[in-house]
Amino acid sequence: MDPTPPTMTNVFTLDVLLRPPIVLTDAPGGRRTFIPIVGGSVSGSHLEATIIEGGGDWALERADGGMEIHAHYLIRTGGGEVIEVDNVGRWRERQGGAPYFVTSPVFVVGDGPHEWLRRSVFVGMGREVDESRIMIDVYVVDGGVP
Repeated sequence: MDPTPPTMTNVFTLDVLLRPPIVLTDAPGGRRTFIPIVGGSVSGSHLEATIIEGGGDWALERADGGMEIHAHYLIRTGGGEVIEVDNVGRWRERQGGAPYFVTSPVFVVGDGPHEWLRRSVFVGMGREVDESRIMIDVYVVDGGVP
């Protein structure tokens, strides 16, 4: 039997507001930076929330021009539930096209209406709006929504 490729469904978009990067150090393999997350929103068919100020992206800008991304922050739903987001990914230039900006968000959430977030696998497709704002369209793999 041949494997069936996964399907994905768009469930929400992260609209993330940023401050300018802070250079931490030149490290083996590249330059380590911290990009503060100062707010934003989450909107879509399966989640509405606000991004809480105080998180950030600990990024490694590699010598080859690519970037390793590791963002960690909190969101708050309209019902007051706080959800932890741990989002790891990669960014790099593609020949003749838009940048490759792909993440794998993981959510830490308690029991309740949003517990499906901790039991599903997600893929984020990012885009830079400008230096102070990125958007990540988040997709769930193979029927992970309730």
